Amino acid sequence: MFSSWYTTTHYYLDDKPLRLNPANPSRGELKEGNQTLKIASSALTDEGSYKCVATNKVGTIHSVWTVELQDKFVPAGNFLIVVVLLVVLLILCLLFIYKIRKTTRSYKRKLNVWREGAVPSLNPELGVSEQADLLPYNNKKWEFPRNKLTLGQQLGSGAFGVVMRADADGIIEPGKITEVAVKMIKKTNVDPKYLKALASELKIMSNLGKHLNIVNLLGACTENFDKRELLVIVEYCKYGNLHSFLLKHREIFIDQVDSLGNVDPTIITRKPRYVNIPFPLVSPNSTSVTGSKTYMSSRTASTGISDSSPDTAGMIGSDGYLVPNDKEPAWRSNYVGCDRNSGYDVITTQDLICWAFQVCQGMEYLASRKVMHGDLAARNILLAEEKIVKICDFGLAKNMYQDPNYQKKGDEPLPIKWMAIESISDRIFSTQSDVWAFGVTLWEMFSLSRTPYPGIEGVQNIYTKLAGGYRMEKPDYSPDDIYTIMLECWDAKPVLRPNFTELTERIGSMVEDPIRKHYLNLNEVYLRLNAEDMQGEDYLAMLSAPDIRNMVTSADEGEDGYLEPTDVKEEAAMEMKPMLPQIEVT
Repeated sequence: MFSSWYTTTHYYLDDKPLRLNPANPSRGELKEGNQTLKIASSALTDEGSYKCVATNKVGTIHSVWTVELQDKFVPAGNFLIVVVLLVVLLILCLLFIYKIRKTTRSYKRKLNVWREGAVPSLNPELGVSEQADLLPYNNKKWEFPRNKLTLGQQLGSGAFGVVMRADADGIIEPGKITEVAVKMIKKTNVDPKYLKALASELKIMSNLGKHLNIVNLLGACTENFDKRELLVIVEYCKYGNLHSFLLKHREIFIDQVDSLGNVDPTIITRKPRYVNIPFPLVSPNSTSVTGSKTYMSSRTASTGISDSSPDTAGMIGSDGYLVPNDKEPAWRSNYVGCDRNSGYDVITTQDLICWAFQVCQGMEYLASRKVMHGDLAARNILLAEEKIVKICDFGLAKNMYQDPNYQKKGDEPLPIKWMAIESISDRIFSTQSDVWAFGVTLWEMFSLSRTPYPGIEGVQNIYTKLAGGYRMEKPDYSPDDIYTIMLECWDAKPVLRPNFTELTERIGSMVEDPIRKHYLNLNEVYLRLNAEDMQGEDYLAMLSAPDIRNMVTSADEGEDGYLEPTDVKEEAAMEMKPMLPQIEVT
Protein backbone atom coordinates (compact mmCIF):
# COMPACT_ATOMS: atom_id res chain seq x y z
CA MET A 1 0.00 0.00 0.00
CA PHE A 2 1.31 3.48 -0.77
CA SER A 3 2.35 5.72 2.09
CA SER A 4 -0.66 7.64 3.31
CA TRP A 5 0.89 11.07 2.88
CA TYR A 6 1.63 10.33 -0.74
CA THR A 7 -1.80 8.76 -1.38
CA THR A 8 -5.29 10.06 -2.17
CA THR A 9 -8.03 7.55 -1.27
CA HIS A 10 -11.65 7.57 -2.48
CA TYR A 11 -14.50 5.17 -1.65
CA TYR A 12 -17.51 4.29 -3.85
CA LEU A 13 -20.74 2.38 -3.20
CA ASP A 14 -22.32 0.92 -6.33
CA ASP A 15 -20.08 3.21 -8.44
CA LYS A 16 -21.28 6.33 -6.62
CA PRO A 17 -19.07 8.33 -4.24
CA LEU A 18 -19.57 7.15 -0.66
CA ARG A 19 -20.86 9.95 1.52
CA LEU A 20 -20.23 9.64 5.26
CA ASN A 21 -21.82 11.61 8.08
CA PRO A 22 -19.11 12.70 10.55
CA ALA A 23 -21.81 13.36 13.13
CA ASN A 24 -22.81 9.67 13.08
CA PRO A 25 -19.54 7.69 12.92
CA SER A 26 -21.32 4.40 13.76
CA ARG A 27 -22.83 4.48 10.30
CA GLY A 28 -19.37 4.69 8.76
CA GLU A 29 -15.97 6.33 9.36
CA LEU A 30 -12.49 6.26 7.81
CA LYS A 31 -9.49 5.25 9.92
CA GLU A 32 -5.76 4.69 9.57
CA GLY A 33 -5.23 7.51 7.16
CA ASN A 34 -8.33 6.73 5.13
CA GLN A 35 -7.05 3.21 4.50
CA THR A 36 -9.83 1.54 6.51
CA LEU A 37 -13.60 1.97 6.27
CA LYS A 38 -15.41 0.95 9.44
CA ILE A 39 -19.19 0.53 9.66
CA ALA A 40 -20.16 -0.21 13.24
CA SER A 41 -23.96 -0.30 12.83
CA SER A 42 -25.10 -1.81 9.55
CA ALA A 43 -28.40 -1.29 7.78
CA LEU A 44 -30.07 -2.58 4.64
CA THR A 45 -28.83 0.49 2.79
CA ASP A 46 -25.24 -0.58 3.47
CA GLU A 47 -25.55 -3.57 1.14
CA GLY A 48 -23.85 -3.23 -2.22
CA SER A 49 -20.55 -3.20 -4.09
CA TYR A 50 -17.78 -1.12 -2.45
CA LYS A 51 -14.71 0.17 -4.30
CA CYS A 52 -11.60 1.74 -2.77
CA VAL A 53 -9.42 3.74 -5.21
CA ALA A 54 -5.92 4.86 -4.08
CA THR A 55 -3.84 7.25 -6.19
CA ASN A 56 -0.27 8.69 -5.85
CA LYS A 57 2.51 9.78 -8.15
CA VAL A 58 3.31 6.22 -9.08
CA GLY A 59 -0.19 5.30 -10.21
CA THR A 60 -3.63 4.08 -9.18
CA ILE A 61 -4.86 0.86 -7.66
CA HIS A 62 -8.35 -0.18 -6.52
CA SER A 63 -10.00 -2.92 -4.59
CA VAL A 64 -13.65 -4.07 -4.83
CA TRP A 65 -15.69 -6.05 -2.34
CA THR A 66 -19.39 -6.82 -1.88
CA VAL A 67 -21.28 -6.41 1.35
CA GLU A 68 -24.39 -8.56 1.96
CA LEU A 69 -26.09 -8.67 5.33
CA GLN A 70 -26.83 -12.13 6.71
CA ASP A 71 -29.38 -11.18 9.36
CA LYS A 72 -31.41 -8.53 7.69
CA PHE A 73 -33.47 -6.40 9.96
CA VAL A 74 -37.03 -5.53 8.93
CA PRO A 75 -38.46 -2.44 10.56
CA ALA A 76 -41.24 -3.26 12.99
CA GLY A 77 -43.78 -1.13 11.10
CA ASN A 78 -43.17 -2.89 7.79
CA PHE A 79 -43.29 -6.29 9.43
CA LEU A 80 -46.66 -5.51 11.02
CA ILE A 81 -48.11 -4.38 7.68
CA VAL A 82 -46.97 -7.61 6.02
CA VAL A 83 -48.50 -9.71 8.79
CA VAL A 84 -51.83 -7.87 8.61
CA LEU A 85 -52.00 -8.22 4.83
CA LEU A 86 -51.28 -11.94 5.06
CA VAL A 87 -53.97 -12.41 7.70
CA VAL A 88 -56.53 -10.47 5.64
CA LEU A 89 -55.65 -12.47 2.53
CA LEU A 90 -55.99 -15.72 4.45
CA ILE A 91 -59.40 -14.69 5.82
CA LEU A 92 -60.62 -13.73 2.34
CA CYS A 93 -59.46 -17.06 0.95
CA LEU A 94 -61.21 -18.94 3.74
CA LEU A 95 -64.42 -16.96 3.21
CA PHE A 96 -64.30 -17.58 -0.54
CA ILE A 97 -63.78 -21.32 -0.03
CA TYR A 98 -66.57 -21.41 2.55
CA LYS A 99 -68.96 -19.57 0.21
CA ILE A 100 -68.14 -21.88 -2.69
CA ARG A 101 -68.64 -24.98 -0.56
CA LYS A 102 -71.82 -23.62 0.97
CA THR A 103 -73.22 -22.69 -2.45
CA THR A 104 -72.26 -26.09 -3.84
CA ARG A 105 -73.82 -27.93 -0.90
CA SER A 106 -76.94 -25.77 -1.12
CA TYR A 107 -77.26 -26.35 -4.87
CA LYS A 108 -76.72 -30.10 -4.52
CA ARG A 109 -79.26 -30.20 -1.72
CA LYS A 110 -81.82 -28.30 -3.82
CA LEU A 111 -81.03 -30.45 -6.85
CA ASN A 112 -81.55 -33.60 -4.79
CA VAL A 113 -84.83 -32.20 -3.45
CA TRP A 114 -85.90 -31.39 -7.01
CA ARG A 115 -84.97 -34.91 -8.08
CA GLU A 116 -86.80 -36.52 -5.18
CA GLY A 117 -89.86 -34.33 -5.65
CA ALA A 118 -92.53 -34.15 -2.97
CA VAL A 119 -94.65 -37.23 -3.49
CA PRO A 120 -96.60 -36.87 -0.19
CA SER A 121 -97.76 -33.45 -1.41
CA LEU A 122 -99.31 -34.78 -4.62
CA ASN A 123 -102.97 -33.82 -4.74
CA PRO A 124 -105.17 -36.50 -6.36
CA GLU A 125 -107.72 -33.78 -7.18
CA LEU A 126 -105.28 -32.02 -9.50
CA GLY A 127 -103.72 -33.11 -12.77
CA VAL A 128 -100.09 -33.61 -13.65
CA SER A 129 -99.79 -30.24 -15.41
CA GLU A 130 -100.46 -28.39 -12.15
CA GLN A 131 -97.97 -30.35 -10.04
CA ALA A 132 -95.27 -31.76 -12.30
CA ASP A 133 -92.59 -30.30 -10.01
CA LEU A 134 -93.75 -32.63 -7.25
CA LEU A 135 -93.00 -35.74 -9.30
CA PRO A 136 -89.71 -37.55 -8.64
CA TYR A 137 -86.92 -37.76 -11.20
CA ASN A 138 -85.03 -41.06 -11.00
CA ASN A 139 -81.45 -39.85 -11.24
CA LYS A 140 -79.94 -43.35 -11.27
CA LYS A 141 -82.15 -44.44 -14.13
CA TRP A 142 -82.09 -41.38 -16.38
CA GLU A 143 -78.95 -39.34 -15.68
CA PHE A 144 -76.48 -39.55 -18.56
CA PRO A 145 -72.82 -38.41 -18.43
CA ARG A 146 -72.39 -35.11 -20.26
CA ASN A 147 -68.95 -36.10 -21.54
CA LYS A 148 -70.48 -39.03 -23.45
CA LEU A 149 -72.85 -36.76 -25.37
CA THR A 150 -71.51 -35.13 -28.55
CA LEU A 151 -73.76 -32.43 -29.94
CA GLY A 152 -74.13 -32.10 -33.70
CA GLN A 153 -76.19 -29.92 -36.01
CA GLN A 154 -79.32 -28.05 -35.02
CA LEU A 155 -82.62 -29.72 -35.89
CA GLY A 156 -84.96 -26.91 -34.92
CA SER A 157 -85.54 -24.05 -32.53
CA GLY A 158 -88.25 -21.95 -30.97
CA ALA A 159 -88.18 -18.61 -29.22
CA PHE A 160 -86.29 -19.99 -26.24
CA GLY A 161 -85.59 -23.65 -26.95
CA VAL A 162 -83.42 -25.52 -29.38
CA VAL A 163 -83.21 -29.15 -30.54
CA MET A 164 -79.84 -30.58 -31.53
CA ARG A 165 -78.87 -33.85 -33.15
CA ALA A 166 -76.31 -35.68 -31.02
CA ASP A 167 -74.40 -38.93 -30.59
CA ALA A 168 -74.80 -40.63 -27.22
CA ASP A 169 -72.16 -43.20 -26.30
CA GLY A 170 -73.73 -46.07 -24.39
CA ILE A 171 -77.18 -44.64 -23.79
CA ILE A 172 -78.87 -47.80 -25.15
CA GLU A 173 -76.08 -50.38 -25.13
CA PRO A 174 -72.60 -50.09 -23.56
CA GLY A 175 -70.03 -49.11 -26.16
CA LYS A 176 -72.63 -48.42 -28.85
CA ILE A 177 -73.20 -44.90 -30.18
CA THR A 178 -76.86 -43.98 -30.67
CA GLU A 179 -78.14 -41.07 -32.72
CA VAL A 180 -80.41 -38.98 -30.49
CA ALA A 181 -82.11 -35.59 -30.30
CA VAL A 182 -81.35 -33.22 -27.43
CA LYS A 183 -83.77 -30.54 -26.21
CA MET A 184 -82.30 -27.59 -24.34
CA ILE A 185 -82.97 -23.98 -23.48
CA LYS A 186 -81.02 -21.19 -25.14
CA LYS A 187 -78.56 -19.65 -22.69
CA THR A 188 -79.08 -16.07 -23.87
CA ASN A 189 -81.96 -13.94 -22.65
CA VAL A 190 -83.88 -16.81 -21.11
CA ASP A 191 -86.69 -16.35 -18.64
CA PRO A 192 -86.19 -19.00 -15.89
CA LYS A 193 -89.81 -20.09 -16.34
CA TYR A 194 -88.90 -21.77 -19.62
CA LEU A 195 -86.08 -23.72 -18.00
CA LYS A 196 -88.53 -24.80 -15.30
CA ALA A 197 -91.05 -25.73 -18.01
CA LEU A 198 -88.49 -27.99 -19.66
CA ALA A 199 -87.66 -29.45 -16.24
CA SER A 200 -91.36 -30.18 -15.73
CA GLU A 201 -91.53 -31.84 -19.14
CA LEU A 202 -88.55 -33.99 -18.13
CA LYS A 203 -90.30 -35.07 -14.94
CA ILE A 204 -93.47 -35.95 -16.82
CA MET A 205 -91.56 -37.93 -19.45
CA SER A 206 -89.50 -39.78 -16.83
CA ASN A 207 -92.72 -41.01 -15.20
CA LEU A 208 -94.73 -41.50 -18.37
CA GLY A 209 -93.49 -44.83 -19.66
CA LYS A 210 -92.82 -45.62 -23.31
CA HIS A 211 -94.93 -45.97 -26.43
CA LEU A 212 -94.18 -46.47 -30.10
CA ASN A 213 -96.01 -43.32 -31.11
CA ILE A 214 -94.58 -40.78 -28.70
CA VAL A 215 -91.07 -39.37 -28.63
CA ASN A 216 -89.62 -41.35 -25.73
CA LEU A 217 -87.15 -40.13 -23.14
CA LEU A 218 -83.70 -41.75 -23.28
CA GLY A 219 -81.85 -39.77 -20.63
CA ALA A 220 -80.98 -36.33 -19.32
CA CYS A 221 -78.08 -34.20 -18.07
CA THR A 222 -79.15 -32.23 -14.98
CA GLU A 223 -75.86 -31.67 -13.12
CA ASN A 224 -75.43 -28.12 -14.47
CA PHE A 225 -79.03 -27.07 -13.98
CA ASP A 226 -77.87 -23.95 -12.09
CA LYS A 227 -75.91 -22.86 -15.19
CA ARG A 228 -79.00 -23.04 -17.42
CA GLU A 229 -77.82 -26.33 -18.87
CA LEU A 230 -80.59 -28.89 -18.82
CA LEU A 231 -80.32 -31.43 -21.61
CA VAL A 232 -83.29 -33.70 -22.30
CA ILE A 233 -82.25 -36.62 -24.51
CA VAL A 234 -85.01 -38.16 -26.63
CA GLU A 235 -85.43 -40.40 -29.65
CA TYR A 236 -84.23 -39.03 -32.98
CA CYS A 237 -86.74 -38.83 -35.84
CA LYS A 238 -84.75 -38.32 -39.00
CA TYR A 239 -87.53 -37.01 -41.29
CA GLY A 240 -88.61 -34.11 -39.11
CA ASN A 241 -92.15 -32.90 -38.46
CA LEU A 242 -95.13 -34.07 -40.46
CA HIS A 243 -96.21 -30.58 -41.49
CA SER A 244 -92.93 -29.82 -43.25
CA PHE A 245 -92.70 -33.33 -44.65
CA LEU A 246 -96.11 -33.19 -46.34
CA LEU A 247 -95.43 -29.68 -47.57
CA LYS A 248 -92.18 -30.81 -49.15
CA HIS A 249 -93.62 -33.98 -50.74
CA ARG A 250 -96.90 -32.74 -52.16
CA GLU A 251 -95.78 -33.49 -55.68
CA ILE A 252 -95.47 -37.24 -54.98
CA PHE A 253 -98.84 -37.63 -53.25
CA ILE A 254 -101.33 -40.06 -54.80
CA ASP A 255 -104.98 -39.38 -54.02
CA GLN A 256 -106.74 -42.74 -53.53
CA VAL A 257 -110.18 -41.30 -52.75
CA ASP A 258 -112.68 -42.31 -55.41
CA SER A 259 -115.65 -40.35 -56.68
CA LEU A 260 -117.84 -41.76 -53.90
CA GLY A 261 -115.55 -40.44 -51.16
CA ASN A 262 -114.11 -43.84 -50.27
CA VAL A 263 -110.51 -45.05 -50.30
CA ASP A 264 -109.68 -47.29 -53.26
CA PRO A 265 -106.30 -49.00 -52.63
CA THR A 266 -106.12 -50.14 -56.26
CA ILE A 267 -105.65 -46.59 -57.46
CA ILE A 268 -101.98 -47.04 -56.65
CA THR A 269 -101.70 -49.53 -59.52
CA ARG A 270 -103.28 -47.20 -62.04
CA LYS A 271 -101.79 -44.11 -63.57
CA PRO A 272 -101.00 -42.00 -60.52
CA ARG A 273 -102.96 -38.80 -60.11
CA TYR A 274 -100.41 -36.47 -58.63
CA VAL A 275 -101.45 -33.27 -56.98
CA ASN A 276 -99.76 -29.93 -57.02
CA ILE A 277 -101.48 -27.58 -54.63
CA PRO A 278 -100.61 -23.93 -55.19
CA PHE A 279 -99.29 -22.45 -51.96
CA PRO A 280 -98.10 -18.88 -52.48
CA LEU A 281 -96.44 -18.63 -49.08
CA VAL A 282 -93.94 -21.36 -49.95
CA SER A 283 -90.83 -20.83 -52.01
CA PRO A 284 -90.36 -23.45 -54.78
CA ASN A 285 -86.88 -24.21 -53.46
CA SER A 286 -87.75 -24.26 -49.79
CA THR A 287 -89.94 -26.23 -47.43
CA SER A 288 -90.27 -23.35 -45.01
CA VAL A 289 -93.12 -20.90 -44.90
CA THR A 290 -92.15 -17.48 -46.12
CA GLY A 291 -93.76 -14.13 -46.57
CA SER A 292 -94.78 -11.39 -44.24
CA LYS A 293 -97.01 -11.92 -41.24
CA THR A 294 -99.32 -9.57 -39.42
CA TYR A 295 -99.52 -10.15 -35.70
CA MET A 296 -101.44 -8.95 -32.72
CA SER A 297 -100.30 -9.26 -29.14
CA SER A 298 -102.28 -11.82 -27.18
CA ARG A 299 -103.02 -9.02 -24.70
CA THR A 300 -105.96 -8.24 -26.94
CA ALA A 301 -107.21 -11.77 -26.45
CA SER A 302 -106.43 -12.53 -22.82
CA THR A 303 -109.74 -14.36 -22.57
CA GLY A 304 -109.70 -15.51 -26.15
CA ILE A 305 -112.28 -12.98 -27.34
CA SER A 306 -111.31 -9.51 -28.44
CA ASP A 307 -113.55 -6.55 -27.75
CA SER A 308 -112.43 -4.95 -30.97
CA SER A 309 -114.24 -5.09 -34.24
CA PRO A 310 -113.30 -7.65 -36.90
CA ASP A 311 -111.33 -4.99 -38.71
CA THR A 312 -109.03 -4.50 -35.75
CA ALA A 313 -109.10 -8.03 -34.37
CA GLY A 314 -105.84 -9.86 -33.94
CA MET A 315 -104.34 -11.30 -37.08
CA ILE A 316 -103.05 -14.84 -37.24
CA GLY A 317 -99.75 -15.91 -38.73
CA SER A 318 -99.43 -18.33 -41.61
CA ASP A 319 -98.88 -21.14 -39.12
CA GLY A 320 -102.22 -20.44 -37.47
CA TYR A 321 -100.83 -18.89 -34.32
CA LEU A 322 -102.01 -15.60 -32.88
CA VAL A 323 -98.59 -14.16 -32.24
CA PRO A 324 -96.95 -10.85 -31.28
CA ASN A 325 -93.72 -9.42 -32.66
CA ASP A 326 -92.81 -12.36 -34.88
CA LYS A 327 -92.41 -14.59 -31.84
CA GLU A 328 -93.14 -18.28 -31.87
CA PRO A 329 -94.29 -20.32 -28.88
CA ALA A 330 -91.41 -20.76 -26.48
CA TRP A 331 -92.16 -24.43 -25.96
CA ARG A 332 -92.20 -25.31 -29.67
CA SER A 333 -89.23 -27.30 -30.96
CA ASN A 334 -89.91 -26.57 -34.66
CA TYR A 335 -88.16 -29.86 -35.32
CA VAL A 336 -87.52 -30.09 -39.07
CA GLY A 337 -85.01 -32.94 -39.18
CA CYS A 338 -81.88 -33.08 -41.27
CA ASP A 339 -82.33 -36.02 -43.68
CA ARG A 340 -83.04 -34.35 -47.00
CA ASN A 341 -83.40 -37.67 -48.84
CA SER A 342 -86.56 -39.20 -47.40
CA GLY A 343 -86.48 -42.29 -49.58
CA TYR A 344 -90.21 -41.93 -50.31
CA ASP A 345 -91.25 -42.51 -53.92
CA VAL A 346 -94.93 -41.89 -53.27
CA ILE A 347 -97.20 -40.91 -50.41
CA THR A 348 -100.76 -42.17 -50.55
CA THR A 349 -104.06 -41.62 -48.83
CA GLN A 350 -103.47 -44.94 -47.07
CA ASP A 351 -100.26 -43.52 -45.61
CA LEU A 352 -102.18 -40.55 -44.23
CA ILE A 353 -104.76 -42.86 -42.64
CA CYS A 354 -102.02 -45.04 -41.16
CA TRP A 355 -100.31 -41.97 -39.66
CA ALA A 356 -103.65 -40.76 -38.28
CA PHE A 357 -104.12 -44.18 -36.67
CA GLN A 358 -100.70 -43.97 -35.06
CA VAL A 359 -101.37 -40.46 -33.76
CA CYS A 360 -104.58 -41.78 -32.19
CA GLN A 361 -102.60 -44.56 -30.53
CA GLY A 362 -100.08 -42.11 -29.12
CA MET A 363 -102.78 -39.75 -27.88
CA GLU A 364 -104.72 -42.66 -26.39
CA TYR A 365 -101.61 -43.61 -24.43
CA LEU A 366 -101.09 -40.04 -23.20
CA ALA A 367 -104.73 -39.86 -22.12
CA SER A 368 -104.43 -43.21 -20.32
CA ARG A 369 -101.42 -41.81 -18.44
CA LYS A 370 -103.46 -38.69 -17.55
CA VAL A 371 -101.27 -36.37 -19.62
CA MET A 372 -102.77 -33.64 -21.79
CA HIS A 373 -100.86 -32.50 -24.85
CA GLY A 374 -102.17 -28.96 -25.21
CA ASP A 375 -100.64 -28.22 -28.62
CA LEU A 376 -101.39 -31.17 -30.88
CA ALA A 377 -100.73 -30.25 -34.51
CA ALA A 378 -98.92 -31.64 -37.53
CA ARG A 379 -95.84 -29.60 -36.57
CA ASN A 380 -95.65 -31.57 -33.30
CA ILE A 381 -95.79 -34.97 -34.97
CA LEU A 382 -92.43 -36.37 -36.08
CA LEU A 383 -91.76 -38.95 -38.77
CA ALA A 384 -89.22 -41.69 -38.09
CA GLU A 385 -88.11 -44.68 -40.13
CA GLU A 386 -90.56 -47.42 -41.18
CA LYS A 387 -93.28 -44.77 -41.53
CA ILE A 388 -93.57 -44.50 -37.76
CA VAL A 389 -94.94 -41.21 -36.44
CA LYS A 390 -94.25 -39.94 -32.93
CA ILE A 391 -95.91 -37.17 -30.96
CA CYS A 392 -93.58 -34.61 -29.38
CA ASP A 393 -93.72 -31.48 -27.20
CA PHE A 394 -96.48 -32.73 -24.92
CA GLY A 395 -97.09 -31.55 -21.38
CA LEU A 396 -95.71 -28.04 -21.89
CA ALA A 397 -98.43 -25.83 -23.28
CA LYS A 398 -101.15 -25.88 -20.64
CA ASN A 399 -99.15 -24.16 -17.93
CA MET A 400 -97.99 -21.57 -20.45
CA TYR A 401 -101.61 -20.72 -21.27
CA GLN A 402 -102.78 -20.68 -17.66
CA ASP A 403 -99.78 -19.08 -15.97
CA PRO A 404 -101.08 -15.90 -14.26
CA ASN A 405 -98.00 -13.96 -15.36
CA TYR A 406 -98.57 -15.16 -18.90
CA GLN A 407 -102.14 -13.91 -18.81
CA LYS A 408 -101.04 -10.52 -17.54
CA LYS A 409 -98.10 -10.02 -19.86
CA GLY A 410 -99.84 -11.51 -22.87
CA ASP A 411 -96.53 -11.87 -24.70
CA GLU A 412 -96.81 -15.49 -25.82
CA PRO A 413 -98.24 -16.92 -29.04
CA LEU A 414 -101.53 -18.79 -28.95
CA PRO A 415 -102.35 -21.69 -31.33
CA ILE A 416 -105.77 -20.21 -32.00
CA LYS A 417 -106.53 -22.30 -35.09
CA TRP A 418 -106.01 -25.55 -33.17
CA MET A 419 -107.79 -24.47 -29.98
CA ALA A 420 -111.22 -25.77 -29.01
CA ILE A 421 -114.01 -23.26 -28.68
CA GLU A 422 -113.99 -23.52 -24.87
CA SER A 423 -110.21 -23.03 -24.86
CA ILE A 424 -110.51 -19.79 -26.83
CA SER A 425 -113.30 -18.38 -24.70
CA ASP A 426 -112.38 -19.62 -21.22
CA ARG A 427 -108.90 -21.17 -21.42
CA ILE A 428 -110.24 -24.56 -20.44
CA PHE A 429 -107.79 -27.21 -21.63
CA SER A 430 -108.53 -30.90 -21.36
CA THR A 431 -108.29 -34.21 -23.16
CA GLN A 432 -111.45 -33.14 -24.98
CA SER A 433 -109.68 -30.02 -26.28
CA ASP A 434 -106.90 -32.35 -27.46
CA VAL A 435 -109.57 -34.24 -29.41
CA TRP A 436 -110.61 -30.97 -31.07
CA ALA A 437 -106.97 -30.29 -31.96
CA PHE A 438 -106.72 -33.81 -33.38
CA GLY A 439 -109.58 -32.98 -35.73
CA VAL A 440 -107.68 -29.91 -36.94
CA THR A 441 -104.54 -32.07 -37.30
CA LEU A 442 -106.51 -34.49 -39.47
CA TRP A 443 -107.58 -31.53 -41.61
CA GLU A 444 -103.92 -30.53 -41.96
CA MET A 445 -102.89 -34.03 -42.99
CA PHE A 446 -105.60 -34.54 -45.58
CA SER A 447 -105.08 -31.07 -47.05
CA LEU A 448 -101.32 -31.75 -47.30
CA SER A 449 -100.33 -29.09 -44.77
CA ARG A 450 -102.59 -26.23 -45.73
CA THR A 451 -103.18 -23.67 -42.99
CA PRO A 452 -106.49 -24.29 -41.18
CA TYR A 453 -109.39 -21.87 -41.63
CA PRO A 454 -108.12 -20.52 -44.95
CA GLY A 455 -109.24 -16.97 -45.55
CA ILE A 456 -110.37 -16.41 -41.96
CA GLU A 457 -108.08 -14.25 -39.86
CA GLY A 458 -108.42 -12.67 -36.45
CA VAL A 459 -109.32 -14.37 -33.20
CA GLN A 460 -112.66 -12.52 -33.05
CA ASN A 461 -113.62 -13.75 -36.49
CA ILE A 462 -112.65 -17.33 -35.76
CA TYR A 463 -114.46 -17.42 -32.44
CA THR A 464 -117.58 -15.81 -33.89
CA LYS A 465 -117.59 -18.32 -36.75
CA LEU A 466 -117.13 -21.31 -34.43
CA ALA A 467 -119.72 -20.09 -31.93
CA GLY A 468 -122.14 -19.67 -34.82
CA GLY A 469 -121.70 -23.29 -35.85
CA TYR A 470 -119.17 -22.89 -38.66
CA ARG A 471 -116.79 -25.79 -39.25
CA MET A 472 -114.15 -26.18 -41.93
CA GLU A 473 -115.13 -27.86 -45.16
CA LYS A 474 -113.81 -31.27 -46.07
CA PRO A 475 -110.19 -31.03 -47.26
CA ASP A 476 -109.60 -32.01 -50.87
CA TYR A 477 -107.95 -35.37 -50.16
CA SER A 478 -110.04 -36.64 -47.26
CA PRO A 479 -112.30 -39.70 -47.43
CA ASP A 480 -115.83 -39.05 -46.22
CA ASP A 481 -115.35 -41.23 -43.13
CA ILE A 482 -112.33 -39.21 -42.03
CA TYR A 483 -114.22 -35.94 -42.48
CA THR A 484 -117.09 -37.31 -40.40
CA ILE A 485 -114.58 -37.93 -37.61
CA MET A 486 -113.27 -34.37 -37.96
CA LEU A 487 -116.75 -32.94 -37.49
CA GLU A 488 -117.34 -35.11 -34.42
CA CYS A 489 -114.04 -33.90 -32.94
CA TRP A 490 -115.29 -30.33 -33.41
CA ASP A 491 -118.51 -30.80 -31.46
CA ALA A 492 -119.22 -27.66 -29.45
CA LYS A 493 -120.06 -29.86 -26.45
CA PRO A 494 -116.75 -31.28 -25.19
CA VAL A 495 -118.35 -34.33 -23.56
CA LEU A 496 -119.90 -35.37 -26.89
CA ARG A 497 -116.58 -35.55 -28.72
CA PRO A 498 -115.21 -39.07 -29.28
CA ASN A 499 -112.38 -40.15 -26.98
CA PHE A 500 -109.05 -41.36 -28.30
CA THR A 501 -109.84 -45.02 -27.64
CA GLU A 502 -112.88 -44.75 -29.90
CA LEU A 503 -110.89 -42.80 -32.48
CA THR A 504 -108.16 -45.46 -32.46
CA GLU A 505 -110.71 -48.18 -33.14
CA ARG A 506 -112.53 -46.28 -35.87
CA ILE A 507 -109.48 -45.07 -37.78
CA GLY A 508 -107.72 -48.39 -37.13
CA SER A 509 -110.56 -50.15 -38.92
CA MET A 510 -109.65 -48.14 -42.04
CA VAL A 511 -106.08 -49.49 -41.99
CA GLU A 512 -105.37 -52.81 -43.70
CA ASP A 513 -105.07 -55.65 -41.17
CA PRO A 514 -101.42 -56.59 -41.89
CA ILE A 515 -100.32 -52.97 -41.53
CA ARG A 516 -102.33 -52.39 -38.37
CA LYS A 517 -100.99 -55.58 -36.79
CA HIS A 518 -97.45 -54.61 -37.79
CA TYR A 519 -97.57 -51.39 -35.80
CA LEU A 520 -99.36 -53.04 -32.89
CA ASN A 521 -96.59 -55.65 -32.77
CA LEU A 522 -93.93 -52.94 -32.84
CA ASN A 523 -95.53 -51.39 -29.78
CA GLU A 524 -95.40 -54.68 -27.85
CA VAL A 525 -91.72 -54.02 -27.09
CA TYR A 526 -92.63 -50.77 -25.37
CA LEU A 527 -95.45 -52.40 -23.44
CA ARG A 528 -93.05 -55.03 -22.09
CA LEU A 529 -90.60 -52.33 -21.05
CA ASN A 530 -93.38 -50.50 -19.24
CA ALA A 531 -94.37 -53.67 -17.40
CA GLU A 532 -90.79 -54.02 -16.17
CA ASP A 533 -90.22 -50.36 -15.31
CA MET A 534 -93.53 -49.63 -13.58
CA GLN A 535 -93.36 -52.32 -10.92
CA GLY A 536 -92.96 -49.64 -8.24
CA GLU A 537 -95.12 -46.62 -7.57
CA ASP A 538 -97.06 -45.24 -10.52
CA TYR A 539 -97.26 -41.58 -9.58
CA LEU A 540 -99.24 -40.45 -12.62
CA ALA A 541 -101.95 -42.96 -11.73
CA MET A 542 -102.44 -41.11 -8.43
CA LEU A 543 -103.45 -37.89 -10.15
CA SER A 544 -106.63 -36.57 -11.70
CA ALA A 545 -107.19 -37.13 -15.40
CA PRO A 546 -107.33 -33.96 -17.56
CA ASP A 547 -110.93 -34.75 -18.41
CA ILE A 548 -113.24 -31.76 -18.65
CA ARG A 549 -115.68 -33.51 -16.32
CA ASN A 550 -113.03 -33.26 -13.60
CA MET A 551 -112.70 -29.53 -14.20
CA VAL A 552 -116.36 -28.52 -14.06
CA THR A 553 -119.28 -29.64 -11.94
CA SER A 554 -122.52 -31.06 -13.24
CA ALA A 555 -124.12 -27.72 -12.42
CA ASP A 556 -121.81 -26.04 -14.90
CA GLU A 557 -123.82 -27.33 -17.85
CA GLY A 558 -126.53 -25.05 -19.11
CA GLU A 559 -129.96 -26.11 -20.27
CA ASP A 560 -128.61 -26.67 -23.77
CA GLY A 561 -125.82 -28.94 -22.55
CA TYR A 562 -123.09 -26.36 -23.11
CA LEU A 563 -120.64 -25.36 -20.43
CA GLU A 564 -121.33 -22.13 -18.60
CA PRO A 565 -117.99 -20.30 -18.74
CA THR A 566 -118.57 -18.33 -15.54
CA ASP A 567 -118.92 -21.52 -13.51
CA VAL A 568 -115.56 -23.02 -14.34
CA LYS A 569 -113.75 -24.16 -11.22
CA GLU A 570 -111.12 -21.63 -10.28
CA GLU A 571 -108.52 -24.28 -9.54
CA ALA A 572 -108.99 -25.73 -13.03
CA ALA A 573 -107.50 -22.57 -14.51
CA MET A 574 -104.77 -22.03 -11.95
CA GLU A 575 -101.19 -23.19 -12.07
CA MET A 576 -100.16 -24.80 -8.80
CA LYS A 577 -97.02 -23.38 -7.22
CA PRO A 578 -95.37 -26.35 -5.47
CA MET A 579 -93.59 -25.58 -2.20
CA LEU A 580 -90.24 -26.84 -3.39
CA PRO A 581 -86.85 -25.14 -3.10
CA GLN A 582 -86.19 -23.15 -6.23
CA ILE A 583 -82.84 -23.73 -7.90
CA GLU A 584 -81.31 -20.38 -8.69
CA VAL A 585 -80.49 -19.96 -12.37
CA THR A 586 -77.69 -17.54 -13.19
